[in-house]
Amino acid sequence: MLALSEPHLHPLLGDPVSLIVYSARASDVRDVFVAGRPVVLGRELLTAPVDHIVRDADRAAAELYRLAKLS
Repeated sequence: MLALSEPHLHPLLGDPVSLIVYSARASDVRDVFVAGRPVVLGRELLTAPVDHIVRDADRAAAELYRLAKLS
């Protein structure tokens, strides 16, 4: 679900798909449902702690750099 109150999403005329594709931003996403289950509510991720995701991503990136001999 998108929050459509921001100025960059107005006027709400024409093709709604084009409006989303060309004007919406990640910050406009308010809620996300997958197979009917909430994944994001009120812009808050429900499925995993964000700090764990960031830590794991940093660890994986460091390992890829090491394997590619970039650092």
